[in-house]
Amino acid sequence: MATGNLLADLNGHHGSVEKAVFSPDGKRIATVSGGSAIIWDGMTGKTIARFSNSWFSDFKFSPDGNRIVAIRFDTVK
Repeated sequence: MATGNLLADLNGHHGSVEKAVFSPDGKRIATVSGGSAIIWDGMTGKTIARFSNSWFSDFKFSPDGNRIVAIRFDTVK
């Protein structure tokens, strides 16, 4: 049942979060901020994986929630 209560405070990015998505089963959350991306445990708020110095602009979980694909934009000179 949804209560509106705060379940977890996801602290780990140094800037503002630009994107956040839940896995289809709600067990994981992926967030992007500047040069970092973090995969979180959706129940505990603990970090599962962290990717630094990676400018991801978008990502999607697979329908079963077991995989994630990330899109990274590089500046071409």
